Amino acid sequence: AEATRKALFETTATGYGAVRAFIDGRFEEGERSAWHFLRFVQASYPEAVASFLPSVIVPLRELDRLGEIAEFAAQHVQKQPWLLLLRAGLAQIRLGLGDSEGARLLFDALAVHGFGGLADNISLGAYLATLAELCAELGDRERAVKLYELLLPYSGFNIVFSHLGFFGPASRYLG
Repeated sequence: AEATRKALFETTATGYGAVRAFIDGRFEEGERSAWHFLRFVQASYPEAVASFLPSVIVPLRELDRLGEIAEFAAQHVQKQPWLLLLRAGLAQIRLGLGDSEGARLLFDALAVHGFGGLADNISLGAYLATLAELCAELGDRERAVKLYELLLPYSGFNIVFSHLGFFGPASRYLG
């Protein structure tokens, strides 16, 4: 039990270290830490990829390496289609790789009924931020209005997800 607690503590610290490295612009270091976190928790918590993927999309996009996680993301969306943030992340990856049609199909599916089915949970802010970014990049003015309304209560706050995802100020996505 003591060994398990120690490993969990070290892995959680690694997750926090990944976020700090990403914030500081040390993308390679953050990526290594995020992969370490994923390897540890995936065995006992299969939905851990939903924590991992959002944390590495932006750094890998900045490094022009989104292709490295495209198949990984697609496989996990197939396994866990109910994880909306994961589906939005896959759309973001596809858009970053130049597949605007694939990104649009995923975005349209998520936008059904005005982005209905949103649960107020730990991933909501990150999900809305990801959708807002997709919406802007896809030039979808009509849906931007709804996303603006959904994000407005977060104005003045930073959007974080778990201990592996820092999305920055909500005002960035409102602006």
